[in-house]
Amino acid sequence: MNALITLGLRLVRAGGPVRGWSIAVGNAVGVWLILTAWALPAAIYPNPAERYGNLIALAFVVVFLLTPALVLLITVGRLSSGVRDRRLAGLRLLGLSPAKTRAVAAVENAVLALAGALTGLLSFQLSAAPLADAVAPLSGPVQVGAAAAAVSVALVTALSVAVGIGATWSREMPGQARSEAKLRKPGWWRLIPLAVGVGCVAATFAHDPLRGYSDVPVWVFLFGSAVAVFGVAVSVPLVSSLAARALVAMGRATPLLAGRAIQADSAGSGRVVAGLGVAVALSMGGLGVLAGFEETSQFALAARAYGPGPQDLWIGGGLGAISEADIADVQQVEGVIGVAPRQMELYCPPEECWGENVLVGTCEQLRLVHDAVPCDDSRAMLFVRPPSEADWESEDAWEGPFVLQYQDEALEPTPGFTIEPTGEPVVLDPGADADSGLMSFGGRGFIPVGLIDEELPPRHGFTVLAVGGVEVQERLRLWAEERGQFLFLLHETTWQFLQTLRLVIWSLCASAVGVALLLMTLGGIDRARERRRAVSRQVMVGVNGGVLRVSQLCQSLIPAVAAVLLGMGVGLLGAAGYVHLGGVSDGEVIHGWPTVAALAALGCGLAAVSALPLIRTRLTPDVLRRE
Repeated sequence: MNALITLGLRLVRAGGPVRGWSIAVGNAVGVWLILTAWALPAAIYPNPAERYGNLIALAFVVVFLLTPALVLLITVGRLSSGVRDRRLAGLRLLGLSPAKTRAVAAVENAVLALAGALTGLLSFQLSAAPLADAVAPLSGPVQVGAAAAAVSVALVTALSVAVGIGATWSREMPGQARSEAKLRKPGWWRLIPLAVGVGCVAATFAHDPLRGYSDVPVWVFLFGSAVAVFGVAVSVPLVSSLAARALVAMGRATPLLAGRAIQADSAGSGRVVAGLGVAVALSMGGLGVLAGFEETSQFALAARAYGPGPQDLWIGGGLGAISEADIADVQQVEGVIGVAPRQMELYCPPEECWGENVLVGTCEQLRLVHDAVPCDDSRAMLFVRPPSEADWESEDAWEGPFVLQYQDEALEPTPGFTIEPTGEPVVLDPGADADSGLMSFGGRGFIPVGLIDEELPPRHGFTVLAVGGVEVQERLRLWAEERGQFLFLLHETTWQFLQTLRLVIWSLCASAVGVALLLMTLGGIDRARERRRAVSRQVMVGVNGGVLRVSQLCQSLIPAVAAVLLGMGVGLLGAAGYVHLGGVSDGEVIHGWPTVAALAALGCGLAAVSALPLIRTRLTPDVLRRE
């Protein structure tokens, strides 16, 4: 056993520093991502009940972190696999049994993986909490227990060992199936997961969420999305092989060399960029989820409130009543557009309706909340919904009169006075009001304040419409405090949640794409090192350096472009399906996709260029001896 351990350690040294550091760093990043995925659910929702109520969102975050980690660990475990398999085959030729060869391979990967996993654990303990606080303040600490940390390190090390000994289970000698003269044609079966996943997601578009909710389309969508993302990774070698055939058919030296190199190891070239395709698909899906939230009315209002405006704020809650002088004075504060009409409850027996209200104010105030509504300050009027809104059809049969509600000494609702709506009914379109940038107050109708001014109860609060974001909020806070009142920010909680969601999703996208680019860089360098022998032979027969470098660029970029395009397509389809099932948007399903595409394109270029210095175009005695 000591001899096998010694052989394994010698293989670690023989693999060189590039392979050793790559596996260690890959496992360190993988452990960091796994521990972060383990810790985040409890950090976001310390209350177990809240955690259970948000299982789908938390599952999305965990999958977002675990998928790149898994791809990273599998890929770095097979770095320099060609050279390594030839060395293992040499041990078999010297008389080592298959079991002992596997033991040597396991020792080699285990040493590097364990060192990287322990480094990842230490880096998580030192950096996870401050990084989480800097990116998106959470409700609880980002931490894991000793048992979870030990299990994560053990699983990562075991996975690396399993990947490392994979070639030794073949009936052939390790590396024998990787002959450079043998062209490999990936099977068309690789398209099956992609086709199944895309088909499931596309099928959910036949369901109309506005006609009723059902769990079946949701589960079909989730299953299809997961299978489609897996299909991106599996189908890249086939797409790359098809592109390589087109290059070979050109007949020119540069595309011919690039095409033959891809055909000789299409699975290896696809493995290098599989993480990038998966990361792009996940990022597109994450941005689709963000767009779905941003398009809902409450989040759109919150974004307007803290952006271009306008926003609605409520002032009141003090001991004293609000006077008309206060109403006039607040409109002099910089940024204030006006004071909205009062929303007063109607007396409505529970068996007939619940929570109905009517707007009371001036026509000028009414137009602040319902744009372009014809109004007469001498007549009360009824609001009716557009005929297209079938859900409101039964309610529109109610025609009044308006009976304002008061509370008796026992705080029970009692009818107050009655106002007949004598004005022409007005068709109220909430969608048009939202588009105008003003909050829609709804209501069953409007009563001019002049008709009932003397009978109105004291006002203890009012709604202000203003522009100016945080600055106008601070001015109104000071105004309210001077008068013993309080300012209530109606959209503050929603805005904070939206900001946290944006930070979390963009952070997840950055981590997924960053891990994929790291993986692609390591894999590209490794493939360039493995192909030195083939490049040296090409130099010996007279192929010049320029042709070799352009060929290397093509070998790196073609699989990468295929992965990015497949990932973007699956991600966009998934985002559109999510938004459709939520019934929240008919417009753009992803707002930030050009950023992801630009980062992926830049990363592809940098990763491809980083392997060029390893192309040796000058023949030396050392190159002839080693390669």
